Amino acid sequence: MARPTTPLISRDGTATAALHLVEERGLDGFTLADLARHLGVRAPSLYHHFDDKDAILTAAAQTLLAAVPLPPHPEPAAWKSWFRDMCLATYRIVMARPRAAGLLVEYFPRSLVFPGHDRACGLLIGAGVPIAEVASAVRAIEKLSFGLIVADATELASGRSESADASGDDWPAYRAALDANTRTGEQMFVESIDLLLDGIESRHGVAHH
Repeated sequence: MARPTTPLISRDGTATAALHLVEERGLDGFTLADLARHLGVRAPSLYHHFDDKDAILTAAAQTLLAAVPLPPHPEPAAWKSWFRDMCLATYRIVMARPRAAGLLVEYFPRSLVFPGHDRACGLLIGAGVPIAEVASAVRAIEKLSFGLIVADATELASGRSESADASGDDWPAYRAALDANTRTGEQMFVESIDLLLDGIESRHGVAHH
């Protein structure tokens, strides 16, 4: 497709508009034609800044996560609070746009999280986690966080809990645990992160919060 000679839109504006449309219509409902109409341009104008649809959606995912603030460097003993704050901030940003969570499955902006990963590795090394196990710990925290975030966002967007059909007759222990839970989704998310962080701390005897 031929590119127009003069750009009519900005890269950031296009990414932001794409994120808005994905949140409004879902990832499956997003089209380049709709994006162009939303921006008031013809489709070829999109190719001033992006090679294809995947590149646009990757930029939209970057825009989504770019809103997550990187917490300041903590005191050594407060390393768990730093991880908790980082994970919770990410949770809240994505849950504010639940239908856009699919971007993090299909177009995860890997390079955007590198600064946070570098800070995370430094904190764990400083806390006493053996360096040979730091990458595994950071990976576990990331995968747990985003797995829970995408699951909760999907439930919120659909309006249906994945546990809604759990029968007490068929799965009594699971049903009893669900019924006994009084935490919100956000509170359960934080507790899940804390369980993992506590495990890292216990395994390695690292500095306590």
